[in-house]
Amino acid sequence: MRKSTRTLAMLLALAFMMSFCAGADPANAFVIPDGVTTLETGAFEGIPLPNGVRIPATVTSIADDAFTLPEGTLNVYGYRNTEAEHYAGRMGDRAAFTPLDLKDFQLHAPAWVSPHREATLSVSAKTFDGEDAVLTRFHYIIANAAGETVFDSGETAQAEFSFKPLAGGSYSVRGSVGTDISISEFSFENAFVVAEPIRFASDALRVGVGRALAPLAADETRTVALTSDSEGLRVSGNTVTGVAPGTYTLTAAAETPEGTVYTDATVEVVIAADSLMVEGLPERLFEGETAKLTVALSPDNVTHPEITWKSSSEAVATVDDTGFVTAVSQGTCVISATCYDAICELPLSVTKPVQTLAIRPLTDAQSLYPGDTIFLTADAAPAEADDLTVTWSSDNENVARVDARTGKVSLLQAGDAVLTAAANDGSGVSAAYEIHVLPGATALTLSGVPALMSIGDSAALAATVEPEGLTGQTVTWSVSHPSVAFVDQNGTLGALSPGECTVTAVCGNASASARFVVATPVETVKSALNDVYLDKTTKTADAAKFVFVYPKNATNTALTWKSSDSTIAKVSDKGVITALKKGTTVITATAHNGISAIFTVHAVTDGTVIRAQSVSPTYAALAVGGKTVLTASQTGGTGAYRTGTFYCDNSSVLSLSISGNQCTVTALKPGEANVYAISSSGRVAVCEVLVKPRFVQSLTLSPNALSLNRGETAKLDISFTPANATEHTFRFASSNPAVATVSEDGTVTAVSAGTAEITVYTEDGVTSNRCTVTVSTVMMTAAALVSQTHAGIAGETFQIEYTFDPETATPAAFRWTSDAPEIASVDEKTGLVTLLAAGTTIVRGTAADGSELTLVCEITVSEIPVRAFVLDADELSLNWNETHALSWAVFPAGASFGSPVFSSANEGIARVDAQGVITAVSKGETEITATVGRGEYQLTQTVRVTVVSDGTTTYRALIAGRFGNAEADGAKYLPFSVRSTQDVRGALSRSAIEGQAYDSIQMLPNNASNSAWKSALTQLAAQADADDVTVIFLLSHGSIDASKGYYLHGAGGESRIYGSELMPVIRKIPGHVVLIVCSCHSGGILKFYGGASVGKVSVLCSTVGAIKSSYYDTPEPGKSYDFFTRALVRGLGWGAAGTLPADANGDGLVTLSELASYTRTATQRDIAAFIQRNGTAQFNGDQSQFPTWRFASGEGDLVIFGRR
Repeated sequence: MRKSTRTLAMLLALAFMMSFCAGADPANAFVIPDGVTTLETGAFEGIPLPNGVRIPATVTSIADDAFTLPEGTLNVYGYRNTEAEHYAGRMGDRAAFTPLDLKDFQLHAPAWVSPHREATLSVSAKTFDGEDAVLTRFHYIIANAAGETVFDSGETAQAEFSFKPLAGGSYSVRGSVGTDISISEFSFENAFVVAEPIRFASDALRVGVGRALAPLAADETRTVALTSDSEGLRVSGNTVTGVAPGTYTLTAAAETPEGTVYTDATVEVVIAADSLMVEGLPERLFEGETAKLTVALSPDNVTHPEITWKSSSEAVATVDDTGFVTAVSQGTCVISATCYDAICELPLSVTKPVQTLAIRPLTDAQSLYPGDTIFLTADAAPAEADDLTVTWSSDNENVARVDARTGKVSLLQAGDAVLTAAANDGSGVSAAYEIHVLPGATALTLSGVPALMSIGDSAALAATVEPEGLTGQTVTWSVSHPSVAFVDQNGTLGALSPGECTVTAVCGNASASARFVVATPVETVKSALNDVYLDKTTKTADAAKFVFVYPKNATNTALTWKSSDSTIAKVSDKGVITALKKGTTVITATAHNGISAIFTVHAVTDGTVIRAQSVSPTYAALAVGGKTVLTASQTGGTGAYRTGTFYCDNSSVLSLSISGNQCTVTALKPGEANVYAISSSGRVAVCEVLVKPRFVQSLTLSPNALSLNRGETAKLDISFTPANATEHTFRFASSNPAVATVSEDGTVTAVSAGTAEITVYTEDGVTSNRCTVTVSTVMMTAAALVSQTHAGIAGETFQIEYTFDPETATPAAFRWTSDAPEIASVDEKTGLVTLLAAGTTIVRGTAADGSELTLVCEITVSEIPVRAFVLDADELSLNWNETHALSWAVFPAGASFGSPVFSSANEGIARVDAQGVITAVSKGETEITATVGRGEYQLTQTVRVTVVSDGTTTYRALIAGRFGNAEADGAKYLPFSVRSTQDVRGALSRSAIEGQAYDSIQMLPNNASNSAWKSALTQLAAQADADDVTVIFLLSHGSIDASKGYYLHGAGGESRIYGSELMPVIRKIPGHVVLIVCSCHSGGILKFYGGASVGKVSVLCSTVGAIKSSYYDTPEPGKSYDFFTRALVRGLGWGAAGTLPADANGDGLVTLSELASYTRTATQRDIAAFIQRNGTAQFNGDQSQFPTWRFASGEGDLVIFGRR
């Protein structure tokens, strides 16, 4: 035994003393301590061991003569399969081995256990000889199915232990138990089963005060009962509601066949955030710039006010846990802040700034004079900067005025000016360009312009410029109506057609204009009477009533009157004839161009003439072919002097058949005409006649079928009913113009092989039968180009034309190719050639009909480079479906590829056609690109298009108030404020306009700062578009400053916020905006109502500017109210389910005008009723409170609320 001599001697002495103890018993046997590994020769030599020896399992080697064996048997106590048993075996009868191992272990535990509930476990065993072991030492270890230890009791004298499992599954128990003299290990696999815990929605359940939570997991299918023994957490079914802040235990129980499963969860009841407002983030940052964001939470005692920050794209911008934003690279993203379920999202654009600008003229900028126009452009670098646009300005607008957007410079007078281009991206980069304007023309005089011209006339005009001898400026001529007259640049004026026109000469800033008329000439002057008879009584006649000038629209219908013998009868310049003495004279009526009419006046004494004339009827309406009879009646006149006639002033509309004093009128075609009954004394009566059209009822086209060879024609016949229809303007149509076309007169032309159907119809929708046209193929025998050569400018197109035989050949088509398509390309089918670059090439055509005919055209192309290109806009803001037609200028005129090619970066937002017409498609931003020229002379302009609406309406609301603090600011506290703002939110939350609720209703914290108010309004401006509706409700103290006008009181010690500050911010919100202000003197804000706005702002105020608002003044919480807001929300049905009092027309919707009208009436009615019932002791305000409003144009019918 490897122990020291001293130790061994002690052991021997001890063994000797023990030899006198009572009988053989393991408890009385000599014990070799644990840890001894070797018993060497003679270790116990000469030492009697009457009670035997206990050898520990640590002994691995015993010498055969380690013990002095007694004459009897040495009792060896040890553990099976150890050196002690082996030693006793080697000694034979001289040693007896008695094992100390325990056996028959038994686990005392339930087979099924609920999680989160304690289970009691214990282990028993028997001694090796089958007796119940008296256990005094225990060590229990419990492991889950994965073998992980979940409980370890350590060495203990406690026989039973309690274990509370948390997870479900099968558990094993292992460990050791022992008596006073031995310890044995045990192991029980699958000792007991723990039921699966009831699953909760989260490991950390949290619910706000007054808010409800469904705590169970969505996939928990068992029937679960929830209980809580705390008043701070209220349980109702499977929902819990926070009552008071704190941490509480929630118990879930589910009945199963094995028993009741319990699971406990901890629920924290917190004061949650209702809303949060983020400040400090600009709309745009340059790459590398940073911003520190701050958050205002409502309420201000949130339990866990930690903010979760997030960037939608960290490649664009990052935000750390403190709200520190860093712009990374170009792009857009959204920075969001979240606390509980309150979230605030702010858009951010990260841009690359402009670093340099270089100005260059696009047109000749030498020798500049007043009146000239030049174009400048600013080249911004780097090219990848987000905003390459600039804003132009002039330091001397008396000399040069520049369009801020396009760089178009208008020169006004002599002098110097510096034009500056400043980058629009906020980088502060700018460049300057100096110009010098020479003295120019100061005056211009126009001469030689005739007042009246006839068609075909010409006149040489002259323009005299001052100062005399001015060089470098030329006179340009123009006319206002080129269809009426023309003027060339030499000043030659020519008359083309009747009308008024103005000719203008311009030299620099000097100009002169003159108006002239191209006359519609008189063609005919006609007298309805050849002889006029007057007597002493009836001695005058108005010849202007029976002398007619044609055409009626002649420019100058004035007549010159003349009597051949003015002693017998004279005539005035108005055509009034007066008989002076008996006799005969001839009256001549002459137009300005010499056309005239004559009649004879007879002054008689041998009878009397007709004194008065009438006709019946005086009005008639006829259909074409209809007739009516007019009867003339006369007063006075005898014998031959009692005669007369009838006259029609429009013989194309009516025909007359005269018989005595009657006239049969026949309608010829639709129109209007007057029939005059004229007596021989020149007395006139008029019947107005209207001829109505007769419409076609049916149409027949013949023949029903045609067979033609290509190029042949045939005329179709049309018949219609009724045959006397007057409105028979017909339109022909071909179902396949590529096969057969039809002209306006019904001529069908065969174009190519195939079939087509021809129909004819009237403008009012009557359609004929169909004529089927079949076109057959005839092969060409010969073909020739109209021109075998063509010369043109790069960028132009031209159509190859050719002739062929026979004319009936079909298809008479060629397939076209170009030897050098980089110089001139050609459409294979149409032969349309596009000239691309300077050089010469051959375009070849091969007959498509298999005839093997070929055509060859030599093309020569020259190139005029584009030097400058400008658009009329570089930025546009459009509403959904709105269009804008771009205009442009290319210099020099006629440059190659001078027609812009347009494209859109995103046709889902805005598209552009080949003519430059932009159409807004959906909300967003995109870029329209226009390109002219090519190669090194290619120039590109871009237009940033913002579509501010998407054709749908989104409803949003912002509610903000400043109402002091009941404890700290009692004098200013508005006791109704909390109730009023919450009622507005509650009312709007019930709205459903055609099924659509308010998308967001944001309530700012009480006493939010001025900047918080403006930030919230700015966020609304970023969210809204032209179709959206935004309602803003503001509540506070209000006053009028004598010099600055209406203001709302500040928050705490903060300064006031004036109407003049609020309205410009509100007017930036696109779409329809409704501002509702509840404060004393709130009508004062209407002073700032007008002005330019993106949206349409309507304002509803609780009272006019000179009057206070009123409220029920009571300290009882929740009972005070202001009369205006109470009327407002009651009108929207708040507090009275199923009603909508403000809905005047009963359509389930409330318009702005309906709400304003109801609120005014209800406010005044409620004030009167309150005072009548309660007196004025608790009435605070003005009894004459008078809500007022001002609506944007057309906004009275704006719907802002709908019955849900």
